[in-house]
Amino acid sequence: MDMMHELFCIMRKPDTTYGLYEARLHTGKPLILDLGCGTGIWALDMAAKYPDGKVIGLDLNFWQPESIPPNTVFKRQNIEERQWDMESDSVNLSHIRIYLKPGEGVIEHVEIDWEPLSDNNSLPSDSKFRLEFNDVNLAYEDAGQPISLKSSPKSWLEEAGFVDIRCNIKEIPCHPWPRDKSFKEAGTFFQTAAITYRGMEALSMAPLTRYRQFTKEQVTALVQGVEQELRTESKRAHCRI
Repeated sequence: MDMMHELFCIMRKPDTTYGLYEARLHTGKPLILDLGCGTGIWALDMAAKYPDGKVIGLDLNFWQPESIPPNTVFKRQNIEERQWDMESDSVNLSHIRIYLKPGEGVIEHVEIDWEPLSDNNSLPSDSKFRLEFNDVNLAYEDAGQPISLKSSPKSWLEEAGFVDIRCNIKEIPCHPWPRDKSFKEAGTFFQTAAITYRGMEALSMAPLTRYRQFTKEQVTALVQGVEQELRTESKRAHCRI
């Protein structure tokens, strides 16, 4: 999870503040809400950048470090529930959704479209990566949680009543094949998260065994094929955020 945070920061740094967010804050003492904060790395980075502000991280699990700065609070909360222990109209930046100040609050939504793409046709339709994605995406669709953004997040926000919506699409290399230093570094993080930290297996195992009748052994073999392609210099795949 922290590896993906570093990847996001690298890819977004040219267009963002510290690589953490693109929104314009109107105060040096913001109240910042991080929804589904995971290990707390984004919240802690924001707390360091805004020592006079306050950062609240919400998640179902307490995965955060024991030692945290005084302007940071982590709370256990199911963000899909309607009732939260939060004051309405109080937040300056919501790192996903809701509880924004009217006329001033901003939502910043970062998503990965996991569909593997290739600009030089080095990833054919029968590649392990594409085949694995097709199966995994179908499984997530069966679970009601698709991982391919065929419909635009912009339309979701418009339907929710948001205005002045901007989209900034970035290509993430899936391994360090680019020559550009920043893109190569991002590709290294993606590859490390996918292989060394078994992110590809984590993304695939549960949905394929629960929704597509794969055995554990079949998923393992499929993932190993993808990992091999992620180690192959000529397979110049990328995803999008």
